[in-house]
Amino acid sequence: MNGSETLGAAETRPVGFETASNRLDPFQPPHKMFLTRVCNLSVIMPFYNEKSTAAKTAAAVIEHAARNPRRQFVLADDGSTDDTPRILAEIVAKAAVAGVEVVRFPVNQGKGRTIKSALARCSGEAVCFLDGDLAYSLDYLSIIETKLIDHEIVIGSRTAAGDRSDRGARRLYGSTFNWIVRKSLGLPYRDTQAGLKGFRRGVADRLFGLQRLEGFGFDVELLFLARKFGYGVAEIPARVRPDHTYKASFRRLFVDSGEAFREVMRIRRNDRRGLYSI
Repeated sequence: MNGSETLGAAETRPVGFETASNRLDPFQPPHKMFLTRVCNLSVIMPFYNEKSTAAKTAAAVIEHAARNPRRQFVLADDGSTDDTPRILAEIVAKAAVAGVEVVRFPVNQGKGRTIKSALARCSGEAVCFLDGDLAYSLDYLSIIETKLIDHEIVIGSRTAAGDRSDRGARRLYGSTFNWIVRKSLGLPYRDTQAGLKGFRRGVADRLFGLQRLEGFGFDVELLFLARKFGYGVAEIPARVRPDHTYKASFRRLFVDSGEAFREVMRIRRNDRRGLYSI
């Protein structure tokens, strides 16, 4: 894989995974396999300077993967400057559980680009991305798999779950940003920013292939494209884990908020320029 290295990788294609030649055509009606059974799922988990939680996350993923051999996990380090990649690589290599691998990108490139790059490592019939700090339980993966039987895309929604774990400035930012997204881009979704989203593989290939944003706005861009092309999106209630803590400072939240709002405007400009055309 260009621009990345695989660290401590176990077998990356669990038994039962489809090959690239069998993936869905996003331009065709739903394949019968989504109407009859739960699909194989590849899970991308991005990390950036998560040394305080990396060991706990890696252990949880390994334990989950051992019980769910039809799932694949790609732990993607986005150029961390701390010990995150070393911690992940050592734990994954020692466990040697099939379907779990660590991929390190040498330079920080943004969450959106990291997930897009890691997509090339995925071999499942469906793809999900889940925050590397495990803000959301791995138990949601089963719900996403089931929902993908009838929908092309599934997204987690803290609003639908009545989650009030966000407090003060963070909660105000979230509600304000979502209002701007709804008004500026015409998206009806109650929560566009939860780090829990799943896609049928053909749909993921199409949307990520058109993706142009590399930072926080990439979630919104993907959902904008999904609505533009008429894909069905299901929202599922998703609560942040009670033991999860947000590491961003108020200053970081303020800076990121400004960038996120600018990226919403970039989506509008890109669409007007025809950059999202097939």
